[in-house]
Amino acid sequence: MSFSENQGLEVPTFGTKGRNQGGNPSESVPAAVKDIKRKGLSENSIWLTVKQGGSLLGITDRAVKKNCKAGKYVTTMVDGNGGRQYRILLSSLPEKAVMKWRMEKVDLVGGVDKMDVLAGVDEGEMAIDLSDVHALEMETPKYNKKKFEKYFPFLLSIGFFKTGELPVYSELLKLLDVWNCDRPKELRINYKSLPPLAKKIRLDGNAQSLFGGYGKNRGRSQAFDRIDIDARREIYGTFCKNYMSPSAPALQTCWEVAADVGERLGVPREQLPIPSTFERRLVNELTEQHGHSGEAIIYRARYGDAAYKRKYGNFVDRDWSEIEAGSRWVFDHAQLDLMVKSPSGDNVIRFWMTAVLDVRSWKLLYYVLKTGTPNSQDIIDAYLGAVKAPNGITEGRQSGVPYGVYLDNGKDFRSKAFSGKNKKVRIEFGSADKDKIRSVLGKTQCQEVTFAIPFNPQAKPIERWFRMMHDGFERVIGDGYTGTNAAARTDELKEKIKQLDVLDYDEFVWALDAFIHYQNNKPSDKRSKRQGLSANEVWARTYEQRPELPDDIIAMMQGRPGKEKQITPNGYKDTEVEKKTGKPAVYWGHWMSAWIGNGKKVYPVRNIEEPERAYFFDAETEEFLGSGHINFFEVRAFDRTDDERFERAWGTIKQIEKAGSRAIKEVQGGPGLTGRQVYRLRVDDLKQQRQLEHGHIKENTLPEAKKKTGTDGHVLSQTERDAMNDRLNKAALRQIGDEDEW
Repeated sequence: MSFSENQGLEVPTFGTKGRNQGGNPSESVPAAVKDIKRKGLSENSIWLTVKQGGSLLGITDRAVKKNCKAGKYVTTMVDGNGGRQYRILLSSLPEKAVMKWRMEKVDLVGGVDKMDVLAGVDEGEMAIDLSDVHALEMETPKYNKKKFEKYFPFLLSIGFFKTGELPVYSELLKLLDVWNCDRPKELRINYKSLPPLAKKIRLDGNAQSLFGGYGKNRGRSQAFDRIDIDARREIYGTFCKNYMSPSAPALQTCWEVAADVGERLGVPREQLPIPSTFERRLVNELTEQHGHSGEAIIYRARYGDAAYKRKYGNFVDRDWSEIEAGSRWVFDHAQLDLMVKSPSGDNVIRFWMTAVLDVRSWKLLYYVLKTGTPNSQDIIDAYLGAVKAPNGITEGRQSGVPYGVYLDNGKDFRSKAFSGKNKKVRIEFGSADKDKIRSVLGKTQCQEVTFAIPFNPQAKPIERWFRMMHDGFERVIGDGYTGTNAAARTDELKEKIKQLDVLDYDEFVWALDAFIHYQNNKPSDKRSKRQGLSANEVWARTYEQRPELPDDIIAMMQGRPGKEKQITPNGYKDTEVEKKTGKPAVYWGHWMSAWIGNGKKVYPVRNIEEPERAYFFDAETEEFLGSGHINFFEVRAFDRTDDERFERAWGTIKQIEKAGSRAIKEVQGGPGLTGRQVYRLRVDDLKQQRQLEHGHIKENTLPEAKKKTGTDGHVLSQTERDAMNDRLNKAALRQIGDEDEW
């Protein structure tokens, strides 16, 4: 029972003028009691009831009364409820009972404020000054207070600070016996430690000696103090420069370099501190001067920023608990440390994995495997695959388009095809920035794109998922494991890889799917943000249906956009595909006939790796126009095996020509007037106008030619007149000279 819980009971007064105890005046205490020398007990001692005495002695009340009648304790009689009652003098009880009472009354170990107990102590009558106990306890480090918490309660309970003396040997042993019986091992006191401690406290006159003195020389080395200050500066500086070098030389090597400098300055190696002392001093100085962990600073200097961030770096702990599952995704690449047989089975390869993780539930939604280095096309395939993946809740429904994505800073993630090549964008449809709209994220109406902090792997949760895959899948499979570095590749692993004793491709894919299924259904730690739920359980509880995409739209978007160009007579010429494939690439679709020569531009979306087909959009309105096939009109000359392709291409040309002829005939045979018919109408209008003006129509005709008659009375016909006119004209031309001006 602590002192604060026992305010209404009696406590030791340690020589102060106490209250009237037991109902009898102090002068009525028998003289024999006053002469009893109980170390630590005041003259005005404590009187107990029969029940209290029985509790301390561990016997019944009846046994206590019997002992009182027998005179074993100093007693007195008082008037109480029910008649006359015994009161027993505490100091007349056995030592164990007295010690038990004091431990109950004075509890200084269980978090009780020591000044509550010391408040009633008359400092003028104390042999030891305890006025600074509270201040010392507040200022002393925890590791130096252990000594105080061990010895102070015992010395206070036996009255040592009042008299400055310990009880006699036999009595002190009994007190220690009682004290240690119910104490934990670290708080038990050995007799041999008490006399030296009591002597030191008496000499100091205060409680300073009750506190430990560890750490007084913290950051200092007496071995350094023995070296000349100028030589010390050069020796220690040499060690620091080499030890904090990016090449990370060993501690012993840095010490030897410093020792070599010391010998040149006349300081023998035997006088130098050991290597660990150099290191400890450097750590302490860096901590004191910069206010940061000296060990962390040294680690960063020796192993670089990336290693420092992994071990000591701080990171922003994002709280994803307020968002719904399926609304935020994170992407990244990782190369597996596992050799697997190629699909053909001829050799072994290490796959690259492009994965999509839901940040709310930590559910892996989709992944793409590739033997080469991933590019933006793999990211597009992973994104659209995750959109198309079943949501696992509603039958036949997609996971849908997320509200936002969280991307790495690699150039493949910042590509024009996937994210619009901006480091931080909020895609707004109808914006003048065509790159945002033409990207896959823009076309699918993903509203938010966030890029992680560069060179900061802690920023992306998927990095931790990849570490789980490394430990729970790659290391567990074992066969074909390459390790994270050359030192991790044992001879046995190398031999298995050399003998192709690794997983087949199909077996590897099934094993990877099994691991992902296990991780998605594995319960999390109850202390984590998921509170013991698995990824699938969090997904099921917090998922809200996202917008879906038709399958044909997803197939159309699985490519990269090309340049804006006009349609030529043979189609759209794609120079990017030509550079990739090393041969001409011209796309054609039947819809392109209507776009030839209209002056408008289009752009394609196609897979550079498999460019056989492309999807075309209006560069101005972003409207989907149609698809086209590569090199539709290209046929190898004089190749009989290409007859079918030739017939197809030539048939298309003929169809285009026939369509044009049919269109011409439809127009010519359709409603409307020809030009001749229009002029007939105009002539009729002119005749009517002139008739209104002159009252009659003046015929616009040539004067009638006089009829020529001969002796035979023959009249020339029109043909004969024309022939005669031709002869007259030729005769006139012959009369004109070459030098005459026309």
